[in-house]
Amino acid sequence: MSTGATPPAKRRKIDFIEAIVVLVGEAENRFVVHQNVLCTSSNFFRKAIEGSWKEGEEKQVRLKEAEVSSFEIYIAWLYTGTLEICGEDKVEGCTRNSKYYKCVGEAAQMGDFLEDRNFSNALVDELLSVMRPGGRVPQPPLIQTAYDMLPHKCGLCRLLVDFYSCYAKGAWFEHHADQIPTEFMTDIAMAAIRERQMALRDRFPMNRERCFYHEHKDDTDKCT
Repeated sequence: MSTGATPPAKRRKIDFIEAIVVLVGEAENRFVVHQNVLCTSSNFFRKAIEGSWKEGEEKQVRLKEAEVSSFEIYIAWLYTGTLEICGEDKVEGCTRNSKYYKCVGEAAQMGDFLEDRNFSNALVDELLSVMRPGGRVPQPPLIQTAYDMLPHKCGLCRLLVDFYSCYAKGAWFEHHADQIPTEFMTDIAMAAIRERQMALRDRFPMNRERCFYHEHKDDTDKCT
């Protein structure tokens, strides 16, 4: 089990009376979640429930395109501040393999859709805790998911760019050339040009300040 370094914004006082129903996926898997837990963390749910949407009146929200497994990761994190990626505490050898990174990519897509910066930042911290040169590193499917589904300037995309610009060898790019988004290669080239005056050790993602890859509302919202 991994713990993201970025927990939910603060310990929430849970209102055990007000709850909403979230129907996830094509099969509409049913989740009953405390309203203030969701609305405090997610801008999407706050607008849906507290705004003029019909979901606010019905106390029911449908996430038809969402992955059930990603929503389970999100809900567990909301209540515990802990990221449990694809049952890594139950499946031996799951962490750092392809299934693990697939789960991270899908969860990141969920965080972006739900407009929950703290969850997105926790996922970045989770990746930083396991990504190491010479070890199991993110493979093209995660890069493809990030560049297909997320803003290219988001923390996850910037982390992937910096990691590969620092550690990847030419043979890796040649081997995966047909699987890597063109935009990703462009961003790597731009990063190399932009930071070519920096010492390589200062460019290593693990040596950056803690919140370098975090998303913040403004300067006052940055990590302390």
